[in-house]
Amino acid sequence: MATHASEIELRGAGGEPVDLPRTIASHGVADLPPNRIDEDAWTLELTLPIDRRPPRAVRVSPGRRGFAKIEVLGRAPGKGERRRLTAAPSASERRASGSRYERTFTMR
Repeated sequence: MATHASEIELRGAGGEPVDLPRTIASHGVADLPPNRIDEDAWTLELTLPIDRRPPRAVRVSPGRRGFAKIEVLGRAPGKGERRRLTAAPSASERRASGSRYERTFTMR
């Protein structure tokens, strides 16, 4: 399966560094189906909704120091999809959506 990778910086709400394996292991929602956790490689595979487009399967894994690598599985994502998958949700999106991305990746 083809993958297309980007990175996101791992920072908590107060700007503090975030440990990806610890976050993956400590979030109860991360290991609920259809998500998959590989504790040997510390990766998380999940499907994320993207606005009005079909959802996309992604793999989150440790990247370079202070970053997580986000791989979009399957066909190459368009520029808008790639930007949306690696962008932090806006304040209004956090209040309104309660999206899986928000519940999984908000580090508080």
